[in-house]
Amino acid sequence: MEDIQNGERRGSYKPRAQIVGRQPLGLMAPLSTPIVVIIDPSSACDFKCAFCPTGDLKLIRDIGRRQVFLDFGVYKKCIDDLGGFDKSIHMLKLYKDGEPLLNPNLVGMVEYARSKTYVGCIMVTTNGSRLSPELSRKLVEAGLSRIHISLEGMSKEKYKSFAKVNFDFDQLVERIAYLYSIRGKCEVSVKIPYENLAEGEEEKFRALFKGICDSYFIEHISPVWPNFDVSKLGPLDRGLYDMGVKSLEVCPHIFYQMAVNSDGTVSACCVDWKRALVVGDAKISSLVDIWRGTSYDKLRITHLEKRRCELDFCRNCGQLTHAAKDDIDVYAEEILHRMRGEGE
Repeated sequence: MEDIQNGERRGSYKPRAQIVGRQPLGLMAPLSTPIVVIIDPSSACDFKCAFCPTGDLKLIRDIGRRQVFLDFGVYKKCIDDLGGFDKSIHMLKLYKDGEPLLNPNLVGMVEYARSKTYVGCIMVTTNGSRLSPELSRKLVEAGLSRIHISLEGMSKEKYKSFAKVNFDFDQLVERIAYLYSIRGKCEVSVKIPYENLAEGEEEKFRALFKGICDSYFIEHISPVWPNFDVSKLGPLDRGLYDMGVKSLEVCPHIFYQMAVNSDGTVSACCVDWKRALVVGDAKISSLVDIWRGTSYDKLRITHLEKRRCELDFCRNCGQLTHAAKDDIDVYAEEILHRMRGEGE
């Protein structure tokens, strides 16, 4: 749904997570090199959104999760480690549990990753609260490839009720427009939950952002954080990207991506907010060894053997039912044979 006016390209209505131009994951797995590497600059956030466990400070304290910025030295080691894989990393995502723009070293993180030939697309997802004109310029100049801005409403009142912050929405719109005007090769994307739109605001959202970003989309609040209940926020039957709900037996995410938490531990799962699926520590081990290690493979084999429900954190994971873009269930036995080296 791309629009051309006066020779200029305007925003396309499309989801932020897409699979374009690669063969089915089931035919490639297991991979010697991850397609996506997530490195979390900050597990802390300045918002307290109702759909996110990071916003529940008591819950985070109860599980003992540290709210910290990733040490820049550890980050550089992780980026250096990526050079040990036999292929380039298609995408580096600088976000996971918190707000990445809170980390004062974020621009340096982008610059350091961009200096490596083996790192492809560099992406950040942010709530936009710290997106000043100066920071926008620095991120673009540093070589950021893509920035996703997550809206939590279309008014100051909605931000106050949902994210528990006093927030100037009109200023954010101005800053997104500025970022778009100086974006260079950086793609600017905006999304908002459907459930946070008041009556009549859907069309307002489309009209407002169509001309000031490369892509925009209305998502749906979904139970993508295991063991974190969001059922009170509305119906959960449409899927995160409005593609419906589908039950999968095998998690595709653990076969193509890995996640470095802000404390340097490495999770097999992009939504491991409880640190229930830690498979290594980047401070003391290389990311190559962790990716190809016993802990990771043990988890993958459990899924391939259709024993996911034996794992408490994986048993009711909404990321599989509501947000997975790949389906490798039919390939499970074939992948298992390849992992075990059982013939061609």
